[in-house]
Amino acid sequence: MRRVKVKVPAGMAEQIARIAHDAGIQQVAVSEQEVYSADGEKKREEAVELETATPLAKRFLDALTAWPGYDAEQMSYTVRGAHAIVSTKDDVSRLTVPLTEPAVDVLYQLWEFVHITPSFIARVLVAAVLVAYGVVNNLTLTIAAGLMFMPAMPLLLSVGFGAVTRSWRLTARALLAMVLLTVLTAGVGYAVATVTTEATIKFKDFTPLLPSLALSVAVGLAAGIATTDDVGWKELIGLAAASQFSLIPAWFGAALVKGFGEGGTQTAIQRLESFAGNTVAIIAMAAVVYAVMGMRPHALKETEPAGAKEHNVVDDLDPRKIAAA
Repeated sequence: MRRVKVKVPAGMAEQIARIAHDAGIQQVAVSEQEVYSADGEKKREEAVELETATPLAKRFLDALTAWPGYDAEQMSYTVRGAHAIVSTKDDVSRLTVPLTEPAVDVLYQLWEFVHITPSFIARVLVAAVLVAYGVVNNLTLTIAAGLMFMPAMPLLLSVGFGAVTRSWRLTARALLAMVLLTVLTAGVGYAVATVTTEATIKFKDFTPLLPSLALSVAVGLAAGIATTDDVGWKELIGLAAASQFSLIPAWFGAALVKGFGEGGTQTAIQRLESFAGNTVAIIAMAAVVYAVMGMRPHALKETEPAGAKEHNVVDDLDPRKIAAA
């Protein structure tokens, strides 16, 4: 269930209410308010508020942002979750339909995962140490523990979502984070292999390419749906579902020290092919899910304003800002 509040210039609330009614929403509330800007400017706005089922909220926002009169410079909206809406106008079975979430909900959820912050780097390093140590010593539980902390899955989903909705800044940030995660994981694998006493890498339990691709397609399907459904298992996007994406870089870094095993270079090539194939499979399947679920570019056009200043990820690592926080 969702609560939506749309702020528009004075005199436009009736048109917004009509769009809501056409989307199947029974009632909306309209109020007037004065807005004071930091530069001293004062203006009057109208606020249109509604409470409805999740799919109806999506239908309304899709219609609103596709409306020719929609102007992101003068209008804004807020979407919030609602635990319960008690009303004789709507049946509880209708209000609690969980699918599909508004595209903006998915966008903001994924954006939170792709920021490269000190905590992101710390999670990757800790997870990579566990994965690499487990790979070298064939400790399955240690590998699983590391994969639980590895923030890989949201990055893959973000690339798929960004491609479908043309959220190119999200896509670029996710790709940057993916590269950083891969390099850090391989580097940690190299370091762990250097300090361990094992002569070779003991972990050999890699899934063959075709079964692995099939699993990745299933993972992309399940994880994509989970991010667009109120009752989906959202924990899935932060757990070990994208294990191949993190496991192979850790193995490769360790193998540079311990050797690639019996197959030598051919084994390394097979692992890299599996890494690339599984990555593409998850991203592609997630993109298909988002397209089928109706994630449309126009629903997010106001989130990518022209001339928007890109956040500088280097600033996140400034010790002064970390201390201030």
